[in-house]
Amino acid sequence: MFNDRLKLFFVLAAIVILGGLVMSYLVWRSSRSDSGDSQAEANLITKVEMKLTPSQRQKVEADIARYRAMVEKRDTGGEPDMMRTYLALGQAYETAGEFGEARGAYLKASEANPKLSQPWSNLGTLYQSMGSDRLAREALDKAVALDPTVPINWEKLIDFYQHRLRADDNAIGRLFEQSFKATADDFNLHRKYAVYLAAAGSRLDAIAQWDFIVKMNPSDVVAKTELQRLRQGK
Repeated sequence: MFNDRLKLFFVLAAIVILGGLVMSYLVWRSSRSDSGDSQAEANLITKVEMKLTPSQRQKVEADIARYRAMVEKRDTGGEPDMMRTYLALGQAYETAGEFGEARGAYLKASEANPKLSQPWSNLGTLYQSMGSDRLAREALDKAVALDPTVPINWEKLIDFYQHRLRADDNAIGRLFEQSFKATADDFNLHRKYAVYLAAAGSRLDAIAQWDFIVKMNPSDVVAKTELQRLRQGK
């Protein structure tokens, strides 16, 4: 009886110790992750010198002043919330090269209307300019998740995978196929895929895409020309 109790004691003690070790590891990993995130935040490019003409600079500065005044007054510009106002402010800041301010405005836009994807789509592009592919990918993924029916969300995500992540043809192809289903075969996405396939040397697949596009829009002269060129092996 005593031995059984002793064994139970040791089992319970082992469980407590193991639980403590697991918790310590999770706290350590979380702190490491937070530290990495903080470092990534610190490395973001927050301001660059944009090549603007005097008239362009004057206009963007006027836009910033106007949208900041609207924010201070909580002026929605006739919209149901402040999302569009913050979005316009962010775009003006981004044009001026004030990336840190643009980011803050886009985040405010996302808070004003968490259901809309455009703030995250803009953040995805901005984060690339700020030097963080990780944050860009998270933002673009979120934009697609919030509204997969918007073609530009897919275009940005695919461009990111192609040009920043250097994803292989299979990965790019899967993204295009997903985008077709989500956007009900968006015309421009099929065109982008046809161009991509031709550049990748997949002539027969490119022909199939251009043929599909011509059937969708028989008056598309460019598509007809590309289809004929590829069929002739040029």
